[in-house]
Amino acid sequence: MRRLLLIVFASLMGAGVFALQAEAKSYTTDTDTLMMDHKVLELGDKYVAVLSSMYQEEATRAGTLGYHSDLQERDVQAQVGRKQTLLSLQEALGRINPKTLSSYTKVDYYILKEIVNEKLFAIDTENELSKNPLWYLQGVDAIYDILLKDYASQADRQRDALKRVQALPEILEQGKVNLDNPPDLYLRLAIEKAQLAYSSFNNVNFLLTKLSLDEYTKDQTKKACAAAQTALKSYADFLKDIMLKKEYVDFRLGEENFEVLFKDVYQQEMPFAKLKKNLDKELENSKKNLIRAITPLVEPTLTEEEKADRTDKKGLINILPQDYYRAAANFKKTPGAKRLLDAYANTFKEATVFFAEQKIFPAGALQVVIAPAPKYLSNKLTPISYLPPFPLLNKQMGDLLVTMPKAENKQELESRFNNGKIKLDVLEYVTPGKNLMYSVATEEGRVLRKLSNDPFYINGWVKYALNIAASTEFFKSEEDKINLAWFNYSKALLAVAEYNMQTKAANYTQTVDFLIENGMLKEEAEANIDYLALNPMDAIAYVVGQQEFDYLKAKYAKKINKKLTLADYHEKLLSLGRVPIRTLDEAMSKEMEEKKTESFFNMTYF
Repeated sequence: MRRLLLIVFASLMGAGVFALQAEAKSYTTDTDTLMMDHKVLELGDKYVAVLSSMYQEEATRAGTLGYHSDLQERDVQAQVGRKQTLLSLQEALGRINPKTLSSYTKVDYYILKEIVNEKLFAIDTENELSKNPLWYLQGVDAIYDILLKDYASQADRQRDALKRVQALPEILEQGKVNLDNPPDLYLRLAIEKAQLAYSSFNNVNFLLTKLSLDEYTKDQTKKACAAAQTALKSYADFLKDIMLKKEYVDFRLGEENFEVLFKDVYQQEMPFAKLKKNLDKELENSKKNLIRAITPLVEPTLTEEEKADRTDKKGLINILPQDYYRAAANFKKTPGAKRLLDAYANTFKEATVFFAEQKIFPAGALQVVIAPAPKYLSNKLTPISYLPPFPLLNKQMGDLLVTMPKAENKQELESRFNNGKIKLDVLEYVTPGKNLMYSVATEEGRVLRKLSNDPFYINGWVKYALNIAASTEFFKSEEDKINLAWFNYSKALLAVAEYNMQTKAANYTQTVDFLIENGMLKEEAEANIDYLALNPMDAIAYVVGQQEFDYLKAKYAKKINKKLTLADYHEKLLSLGRVPIRTLDEAMSKEMEEKKTESFFNMTYF
């Protein structure tokens, strides 16, 4: 018996030694992780400081402390300084092995890596200093950033906006010095934007004067706005002159640079060689869904002659994607121009209540400002301009700005402002769309996650959320179904078009023709391609991003059914912040972990 007790005691002592060794190893690992996490935290703080001192316009939108009455300098010296600083951050990040980081900090690491790489890509590959005339016009956007937002006192907003107006002429002069044979498409769009800014700058004068508290300031405002208008006209004339004399320059990135954007900047793990197949498959599936949705509405409207022309050898009538417009003509009910904003507001309220009560999205406390869009923010592609919460760090209410149509334009009202399109707009931009995404994560500590602008997360969430909404009673009419089917089809079509265009498999004209041949109206096709030329990877991000969100929902389907409502799940997902898609699975795994308490009794050897 005594021998047996000695054996047991020895076994326990041995087990204790192994436990102490394991604990020592665990302690070393934890210490290393803490040290590496701290390095990432330091680099994050450094980036925020860089943002405030070198990217003042972006810092204003984020709400970080800094020089928010300044416009970002756009001269060679300033750009060299930014590049050197970003390269030092990139080098420091390269010395960190993400495997040594805690799960939480690993997300911040990849966010920081993406932000830094994206800015370096703009400086080096896109060469914004000498090749992007639109970059210099962003100073006008920065003025509106202050005027349209009530983030500060009236006196502070007036002071900061006026200083930016006064600084604008110098920024535009820098453009005249730096620009060197920019791409033709960029020039065309910049001329349009400069002319629009010039013709609508009276709005700036009006808003600034309204904020001014004394006659001296009003006089300063008048002079500054007049100087800015003169500078905008001069800049537009300068760009027109370049357009007349220049040689053609291609705006497309090319396959190698486009792959760098996909893999190195946005850190996508999908092999680039598989991307095109992925996009083609999505287009094929979305086309089938669109045809299925519109067929019952289109076939009864066909004449006998049209039916004969469309009937194939199997006796089936061929329905085409462009028949969407024919089907949509069945739904022309509109609230009219005078009640348009009320219609958006009422639909928003209905959606917020419905999704909260049905426990689908965490939309209960959601708020948004719905207002007419200033002329400068008018958009050729969509009448909606969505401005995220501003500043991002301490406010969760965005703005939905509607470009108001003329009351007598009945055709525009019926085609673009019918009740079905208004409903889709609200779901895309407010709830469950972008405003909801920006409004859930409120913790002040997650600064990098609020600064992230990952298109795969943002666009992927929108497309995913719309399809979740489509499965509910809120989004089930024939009109809803064909509008969503067209939304999904057009995004898939644009993704394929974007890939072909940016990899130089197709030029601008061929890309527009491709969209028209596959069902898109010419004006819509041209506006979409202009947008994608300035925002490469945007359309692809809808498709690839949604697939990741779909994968995660399938992964946690059992937990959602048994332990969580969809709203609970979506709240956990959105609370992560706008993280790079490659980190979403691991970050969500930690968020969904069941916390287990350990005690002496569940570690005993008996």
